[in-house]
Amino acid sequence: MAMTWKRKYSLVTLVCCLLLLSLVRQPWSGWGLVRAPVLQMQTLDGERIDLAALRGKPVLVSFWHSYCSSCMREMPHLAAWYRELAPAGLRMVGVAMSYDDLTRVQLLRAKRQIPYPVVFDRAGEVARAFGQIQATPMTFLIAPDGTVARNQVGPMSEETRRQVHAQIVDMLSAG
Repeated sequence: MAMTWKRKYSLVTLVCCLLLLSLVRQPWSGWGLVRAPVLQMQTLDGERIDLAALRGKPVLVSFWHSYCSSCMREMPHLAAWYRELAPAGLRMVGVAMSYDDLTRVQLLRAKRQIPYPVVFDRAGEVARAFGQIQATPMTFLIAPDGTVARNQVGPMSEETRRQVHAQIVDMLSAG
């Protein structure tokens, strides 16, 4: 008996959901990136950020796009971390994906009062440097020595947020 298009679509959807679930169940995977890439980025305000120049401090890089509801739910937590820990040395960069709309990104940054620098990855260079980032949210914690200490595929659970916060505080205390 031949499969109908509805059945094929349902099967493909199920396989995709299972694949995504397997990624989310193990959110802090190595993702193959051991060291942070050496690259420069330009923020929406025209500021140049050189990741290599930030060595010596923990850096959180968060990839997002304006239509991602999980990304929008993460932003208040990231903003709170930035306000609390930036005075102690935490650096943070939000990276809006190339498939987003620049005007929408600028409006969203203003509306949500994002306190940390935001980069619009117009050509997708930042996403490629971090390993072909496609899905959002995707967050990288870079240790002061330039290694990728953790990376999160998908939104962080409350427990994961506690762990990451503690890890950042430990890095700041050690430095």
